[in-house]
Formats: sequence, structure tokens, C-alpha cells
Amino acid sequence: MAITYHFEGDFLYMTIEGATSYEDVKAYMDLVVKEPKFRPGMPAIVDCRRVKSLFSISDLRKTAADARARPEMKVRGRVAVLASSNLIYGLLRMYEVFSEGTPNEMRVFRQPEEAFAWLKSREEAGE
Repeated sequence: MAITYHFEGDFLYMTIEGATSYEDVKAYMDLVVKEPKFRPGMPAIVDCRRVKSLFSISDLRKTAADARARPEMKVRGRVAVLASSNLIYGLLRMYEVFSEGTPNEMRVFRQPEEAFAWLKSREEAGE
């Protein structure tokens, strides 16, 4: 499993490849929020199109709870997640449901163009 990220302007770009776990995602979040370029609520693209397996539903709930408890995630923002396989898409949609009710909105997409359009629509609206 590999999680990589970089910043471009006001955007955070993250790529997850291979198999991943709750611990991997938690360690990534612990790291990225300490980056000088990171700011709570910044728009992000998370590319999961090369993920081979995602963790269990129980770990999805735990990850959502962890994200909900982080002060950096209590800021209004948007995260667009890209998925290609039906399994990963479905699991990420479950995570999307588990994350409802937080100011940081997440949505799963299959096409990068749709993801960018959704992220940019918020910026253009001045949100």
C-alpha cells in the first residue's frame, strides 16, 4: 500500500494504491495535517482508482469517527474521491454515508472531470 500526496495551489491531491487499512489512513491524516501547506477545509482529490482492497465496514465506521473527531475536519470543505472498481466505489459510498452530518463534505466519483467540476462549483459559489 502506498499513500502519496502533493499540493497544487489551494488543492490537496492524494493517491492511494494497493491494499489499505484503517491504520494506514490514520497515519496519513496524522502526517498531512502537520504539513505547512495544509489548511483545514481545503479542497482535495483522493484517487483510489488503483486501490486493490479497502478495509472492512467496521473499519470504515472507525475511520469516519476518527475523521469526525479531528479539529481539522470540523471546517467546511469538500473532498472528491475517485474510484473505478464497483467494490471500491460501493465501500467509499458507505464511507460517504458514515461521514454525513459533518461540515467536510465527501463525494465519490468515477470520472475525474466530474470530481473537479464539483470541487470548482463550490469555489465559484464563493463557499
